[in-house]
Amino acid sequence: KCVLPDGTPIAEANGPAYGSKATSYRSEGYGVASATNFFVHLFRFCDVSPRWSFRFVSDNLGLIRRLNTLIAFPEHFPNITLQPDWDLLREIQLAVRTLGRPAVFSHVKGHQDDHHSYADLPLEAQLNIDADLLAGRFRRNDSSVRPRVPQFGANSAQLQIKGPPISGRY
Repeated sequence: KCVLPDGTPIAEANGPAYGSKATSYRSEGYGVASATNFFVHLFRFCDVSPRWSFRFVSDNLGLIRRLNTLIAFPEHFPNITLQPDWDLLREIQLAVRTLGRPAVFSHVKGHQDDHHSYADLPLEAQLNIDADLLAGRFRRNDSSVRPRVPQFGANSAQLQIKGPPISGRY
């Protein structure tokens, strides 16, 4: 879900996470990749440049840590390309670079609505709950497994051995 700093909604979407190993990490990564690429295409379509910084939020702390480490460097180290889910991370990194504005990746604790009412939660927690609801709605309506991973533009090679592409544990 994409919003302005005051909480005004811009867009929301849901969809599949591809890969033979369906993990929360990979699903959250697809959500962040979707948001970063949404803004790249929005500004390209409108033929304007963004004039603000971006803040992307996820409840997957491992993903946030890896993204913050990755965007700190202008180029990636060759060994990082062998890490699991690098295809998603690289796609996000290049989308943020294309935006040309500062971007921050922040962690929000998940499931805060288990102990507090939605209205009493901060905006980031509310957005995380909304995103979880969108993801749940998609899974209820389409539970098919998608082991074949579409190749991102930033990913110039994929390892594939007798079946779907392998995105980790090479």
